[in-house]
Amino acid sequence: MYRIIVLSLCLLGISLDAGAQVESCDVTLTYIANEGTLIESSGTKILIDGLHREYRRDYSFLPDSLENRLENGVPPFDGIAVVLVSHVHRDHFEAAAVARFLDKNDQAVLISSPQVIDSVRAAGSTAPMETISLTSTESVALTPHGILTTGVLPHSSARFRWIQNIGHRIDFDSISVLHVGDADINRRNFVESGLVNDPVDVAILPYWYLISGDGRRLIDETIRPGRLIAAHVSPADVEEVRREVAQHYPDATVFGEMLGTTVVIEQKCPDE
Repeated sequence: MYRIIVLSLCLLGISLDAGAQVESCDVTLTYIANEGTLIESSGTKILIDGLHREYRRDYSFLPDSLENRLENGVPPFDGIAVVLVSHVHRDHFEAAAVARFLDKNDQAVLISSPQVIDSVRAAGSTAPMETISLTSTESVALTPHGILTTGVLPHSSARFRWIQNIGHRIDFDSISVLHVGDADINRRNFVESGLVNDPVDVAILPYWYLISGDGRRLIDETIRPGRLIAAHVSPADVEEVRREVAQHYPDATVFGEMLGTTVVIEQKCPDE
């Protein structure tokens, strides 16, 4: 089932361009930590899985000074309009961090699963939030030139099947970006999610997709991305993962240096 939901953020008193400084139509993806990614195009900033704090040393996380800047919306983290969270695991999400960010950045809205929304509410935030459906694919108008499509992609581990893992596809004018959280490597799940009915231009995937046989088959036959980004890399394993990924996808980018890895995809503005 496919449903279209047009979310009027203006009705929520949210300006998508508030604090925006970059007016380029190019799509810029900046690595935050673990699977956290800041996506920007046409002056609109979207943050996926970027608000989490120290959890375990195996997972990358921003140092306190940078995390404080992020949660307060200090440049380069100013003007973030939309916060997306794939699931509630603490290497992707910290309820207190999201609550603090939303309460200090009133131009932003959280769009996520019931589990995430309930956790942020329990942390004390009364900021605008939108709960997505777990029974159908939904599309939300984010900007005049951006559409967010969400779909359920069950978590990769059987013991975490209770987790509501959400995949996100953002379609700008001519560039699409896919982020899958910790989705299971399962073709049926991806097809049923509605997220890969059309090939995507950029796929941000856990690095193990790119180095396992099943993962590569899913990438090559179902996701079919124009460009690959490997994420969820432990700080101690960055160079090793780079070598392994390069054996199969030499043009792929590995998210390894927090705030130091940026991918820019050229996109013409609609009136050009």
